[in-house]
Amino acid sequence: MGNQSGPEDIIVDSANAYWTNNGGSIAKCALGGCGTSPVTLVSGEFHPASIALDAVNVYWSNWSDQGTVKACAIGGCSGPATQLAGAQPYIGGLASNGTAIFWSTNNNTILEVARP
Repeated sequence: MGNQSGPEDIIVDSANAYWTNNGGSIAKCALGGCGTSPVTLVSGEFHPASIALDAVNVYWSNWSDQGTVKACAIGGCSGPATQLAGAQPYIGGLASNGTAIFWSTNNNTILEVARP
């Protein structure tokens, strides 16, 4: 899958592997391989960390004291990523059940938002 810029978290579905690069991007590669050319779904993010997905979107957190949760279609963003939450302190885990996205923060909370 080539040289990545600080891969952080990874998740797979039946066709692809998706991962966050703390250098600022979300990428994917077919499970059968993509050589050294993974597909970049979005770039220009601030330290993407945790990742989750459902049948429609890939979700990630940008890790900081004012972290965000964002979404992009699994085929790639046609524009800027959709921000689902902001001002989240140091997001830990991230998950989706197909109708909502859930995440934990370092202030001992579990939060959720409906899938866009």
